[in-house]
Amino acid sequence: MSLIETILKQGGITLTKDLQEFVPNEGFFVALDKEHEDFIGIKNTNKVEKKLKKYSKLAAQFNCYVGVWVSERDQRIYFDLSEHIESLSDALYKGAQRKQKAIYDCKNKEEVFV
Repeated sequence: MSLIETILKQGGITLTKDLQEFVPNEGFFVALDKEHEDFIGIKNTNKVEKKLKKYSKLAAQFNCYVGVWVSERDQRIYFDLSEHIESLSDALYKGAQRKQKAIYDCKNKEEVFV
């Protein structure tokens, strides 16, 4: 299965800078900032590879992860950079600093609102 097929099937994925899937069982993901968030239309799957290359370089530069998720409601595929943080209190603090609405709980596989 190709990476885009995996993203569409799972509804999203977290990738390392080398575009390998990263699935931690603990900790939290917090987006770095809105500046590094982007999207494409869900029907533009041919543009995913180009976006992933761009985000792979950024993830290497900022030593973080690439987040990709599908919004059926918006008909978009979103891309961002995120940091993996072990502590809930640290993740909530950084999420608030970065003006995030929510962080992602890896253990419970759910959003936690900031």
